[in-house]
Amino acid sequence: MKKWLAGLGILGLSVLTLAACGNKSDSKASGEKQTITVATDSDTAPFTFKKGDDFKGYDIDLVKAIFKDSDKYEVKFVTTPFDSILTGVD
Repeated sequence: MKKWLAGLGILGLSVLTLAACGNKSDSKASGEKQTITVATDSDTAPFTFKKGDDFKGYDIDLVKAIFKDSDKYEVKFVTTPFDSILTGVD
């Protein structure tokens, strides 16, 4: 249970931190979507896991739902060892 809560907290912090790093002038001037990269260790089913080349699970569905109607952002998921997820936020 603690690992699940920690993973969910890290996922939430990662999304919020990366979303806050945007630059308004760049996104409006280019008209292109900015990419939000979400790091996951992808072996904590049912929360995050890979099925073939696709990411699946509750956390993945949650992030996709958050950005579903966004005109400014697109989401990219990457597999990262759990120990290095927080290092990538710095």
